[in-house]
Amino acid sequence: MTDDRYRQWIESHKVDGYRAAFRVVGNHEDALDALQEASLRLYERRHAVTPTTVGAWIRRVATNAAIDLVRRRATQRRALTQASHRHPEVASAAAPAEHAEAHQQVLDSLAALPPRQSEVIALRVYEELSFVEIAAQLGISETTAKTHFRRGITTLQQHPWVQTAKLPHRHDANRH
Repeated sequence: MTDDRYRQWIESHKVDGYRAAFRVVGNHEDALDALQEASLRLYERRHAVTPTTVGAWIRRVATNAAIDLVRRRATQRRALTQASHRHPEVASAAAPAEHAEAHQQVLDSLAALPPRQSEVIALRVYEELSFVEIAAQLGISETTAKTHFRRGITTLQQHPWVQTAKLPHRHDANRH
């Protein structure tokens, strides 16, 4: 593939990649970082990606990059929490707003799931893809996509914050 073709692919699919990343990270700057990472990975693998798969490929890689970013942030927050126990002045300076904290709990919980479960849930809930579309994008069967969704939702329903949040029900895995 030529550099011009690469630029055309990025231009054609950057909105989808950005949207996929934004639904995971929840903010513009991090979504752009994830999209940039997806763009770099596409450039590195430009000879292996075909025109028919490039859109799904960019969405998948942007989603993965966003999940990686959320995991890194969760690790940093855990370190900050540990530091705040030793130094209370850190805790007061780092206290997030309530709604941001609730959103972050969801992202942290998703990041704590096995990667495939997290990816399937993000595609199903945030991107509103059908299980057929998820299966095609991830290169797995529809049944496997439904299984990952059910297992992930079951795990998420065991988290304490679920009492105030609305999660999809396990039977949502049966909808197409």
